[in-house]
Amino acid sequence: MIPTKPEHVQWTDAQWESIYAKGQDVLVAAAAGSGKTAVLVERIIQRILRDGIDVDRLLVVTFTNLSAREMKHRVEARIQQAAIEDPSNQHLKNQRTKIHQAQISTLHSFCLRLIQQHYDVLDIDPNFRTASEVENVLLLEEVIDDVFEKHYDRLDPTFVTLTEHISTDRDDAALRLMVKNLYDFSIANPDPIGWLHALDQPYLERHLQQHYLDILNKYVQLYLQAAQNAIEEAYHQFELVGNFPRHIDFIEGHRQFLRRLLS
Repeated sequence: MIPTKPEHVQWTDAQWESIYAKGQDVLVAAAAGSGKTAVLVERIIQRILRDGIDVDRLLVVTFTNLSAREMKHRVEARIQQAAIEDPSNQHLKNQRTKIHQAQISTLHSFCLRLIQQHYDVLDIDPNFRTASEVENVLLLEEVIDDVFEKHYDRLDPTFVTLTEHISTDRDDAALRLMVKNLYDFSIANPDPIGWLHALDQPYLERHLQQHYLDILNKYVQLYLQAAQNAIEEAYHQFELVGNFPRHIDFIEGHRQFLRRLLS
């Protein structure tokens, strides 16, 4: 049950509901700087004050170390403030100690800690470590090398066509960069494989196919018109100067070709 919001509080109705909503999943979506962190801190504090929950029994994860530190600092400050306002509250006194063991960290840090505590269940070496950013880059390069080499060895027709359209005569750097970009974008999604599979859907739907073709045709027409204007100008300049029959014949062929395309 969400308590009635007093008139003097700073929270909006939506923020108040986000702080006190219980018994269901709560998704809070708001723009940057709108007070999401403050709302989450207050939600944590109210669970401690109203429900008697220990702060080290809560799991709070963020995306960056800076956000995690800020969150922990704010929660600790609010606990300190609440303990000062109610000095006889033993539960709050306990939270001042337990805040140091609170699970407030990045998602990656939490997962790493979980693996370290249960490596035996996962059947992995207890001396494992996380790869550095440089190692991740090198590993990705190695994987791309292996995949490309396999497709080159097989002379996969689809892969060959792809390289002909995207790569140059010198190397396949452009295609490799495209693969890296697709990988980076995909892992930012909850379902990377599903996101990749859905990329071509707009181009497969007939009404969208025609839409893209219309846009492409418009730009082709603009480029052809610009080319025709340049050819016409060159033709007239050679006519004025004279004594360039071969050049005029050459340009005339292109004039007629462009006129047929634009007709």
